Amino acid sequence: MDKADVLKLLEKYLAENYVEPESPPEGTIILSGAKFSIGRSAEEKKPDKYDGFKGAIIWQIDKMLDKLELEGTFGQYVRDLIKQKGLSEVEVYKRAQIDRRIFSKIRRYRNYTPSERTIWAICFALELTLDEALELLGKAGYTFSDNNKEDMIIKFFFENKIYDLFLINEILDYYGLNPLGNSIF
Repeated sequence: MDKADVLKLLEKYLAENYVEPESPPEGTIILSGAKFSIGRSAEEKKPDKYDGFKGAIIWQIDKMLDKLELEGTFGQYVRDLIKQKGLSEVEVYKRAQIDRRIFSKIRRYRNYTPSERTIWAICFALELTLDEALELLGKAGYTFSDNNKEDMIIKFFFENKIYDLFLINEILDYYGLNPLGNSIF
């Protein structure tokens, strides 16, 4: 399928499935990308669990546990999928066009959760079905939203079993969205 055919199918898919987000009520103030923090007085702050000698020991133990306790983690699930698909880890991170260091963090650290975009790239590299992709996304606390155009575009590719990351990135660029992985088509 070429880009023009995919765009035609995608436009129809978006017309049928994409739900335009509702406008906020009049007078609502929306701040995009703003971060706020509420300070505490010095006496209210809890000490950092890694402070001092005891903290240094706890930090070392946590680092060892990160490497050892991977059963049931997102990284373990990714490794299981790779084995299930009969691929090597190198093949997957190259297909996904993600940096090997990010992939290494996914594999090694139990508390590391990659971005949704990184997970999408891994899902495409593994050629997952929509249900498999939803399960992997869910392990990291993500899902698709029908009022997010980018989510719906990505979901379209899974539903249509289109896994060509270069084509996907061309379509994302067409809609003014960032590419997946480190690719420049």
